[in-house]
Amino acid sequence: MAKIPFGILGPFIGKVGPVIGYIRGDTWCVRSVPMHYRDAKTPAQLINRGKMTRLMQFLCSMKPVIRSSFDVQNSDNPCRTEFNMAFAENFHTALLNTARGVEILYHKVLVADGLLTGLAGAEAYRNGNEIHVCWDVAPFGLSISKAEGLPGDRLCICAHNADNGESVWDLCAALRQDGRAVFAMPEGWLNGCVHVWGWFASGVSSSESVYLGEYGVTDSKQGIFDFSY
Repeated sequence: MAKIPFGILGPFIGKVGPVIGYIRGDTWCVRSVPMHYRDAKTPAQLINRGKMTRLMQFLCSMKPVIRSSFDVQNSDNPCRTEFNMAFAENFHTALLNTARGVEILYHKVLVADGLLTGLAGAEAYRNGNEIHVCWDVAPFGLSISKAEGLPGDRLCICAHNADNGESVWDLCAALRQDGRAVFAMPEGWLNGCVHVWGWFASGVSSSESVYLGEYGVTDSKQGIFDFSY
């Protein structure tokens, strides 16, 4: 199915009958659907497909978040969708092919990206089924200004359970001015291995997400872990 992002008279993206519309760089292109497709299944192709499948499964678990957390208006190619942007950002940096298969480098994953000032001095710890997060309210030693972010910017938190492949999130866990937040995870996640990210959002703008750490059941009530960079 094709998309028409610029109206009925504009270019389209996707398949319409025997024709495919796509963009290459800054140029809109149209080509016919190939009559024959040869699948060589070379080792490089299989590795690449494995990476694409693994990343797609991960991103689809948090698809509603991705649609609001990537600022496509400030990207190099504003014609891309938020999901396309998230896929491209993570495909080249957050995947590793190993003897066990494709692994996700969770500490390199971006679940949000934009020009808004992000979390600074972020610290987090797990207490039971809750993730406690705190951060510097004025990251540059100054009073909060519009250039750094506004006090009312929303703190967003997303958690992914690597054991069952599920993700949960809160897109207004606190405000920037609060300096701390508590994020409650599902009861069934008590014994799971959970990865957590945080970022700020305001309107359609977002900051780059910050990885807040990996938490297993043994991490509960063990104090503050510093993940600032």
